[in-house]
Amino acid sequence: MTFIAGPGGLEFALEADERGGCLPEGGDALSRFAVGHHEAHDRGWTAEMDSRMG
Repeated sequence: MTFIAGPGGLEFALEADERGGCLPEGGDALSRFAVGHHEAHDRGWTAEMDSRMG
């Protein structure tokens, strides 16, 4: 998980490197989205990650 702050807001990137399991051998899963600075403080980050990870 990476949080990247910039002038326009905060970008959130979640990457999973799967070796077997639900993704093909060596496959990667990536979820990425951006929010404004005013949204980032009040965002429920734990719930957001849970929903993105399925």
